[in-house]
Amino acid sequence: VRKLRNFNMQFHNNVKFYFIHRQFRRKVPFVGYFEAGKPKLLVIDPEMVKNIMVKNFSSFTNNEFSKMVRKSLKN
Repeated sequence: VRKLRNFNMQFHNNVKFYFIHRQFRRKVPFVGYFEAGKPKLLVIDPEMVKNIMVKNFSSFTNNEFSKMVRKSLKN
């Protein structure tokens, strides 16, 4: 288990994801971290992302992406 360097809250999520992805790609399929005291999981492996988003989407509905999809469908 490697400890990520502390990310300041001033970074936009995309910047944080970019740095995490660059640091861990080709090493692990996913990375767990805490943001504002809440556990988060960033899936790096493209095949695992495909499985989650296509095949197993109904099992992973409590996440930031599905919240954005639900918001956009309401508008």
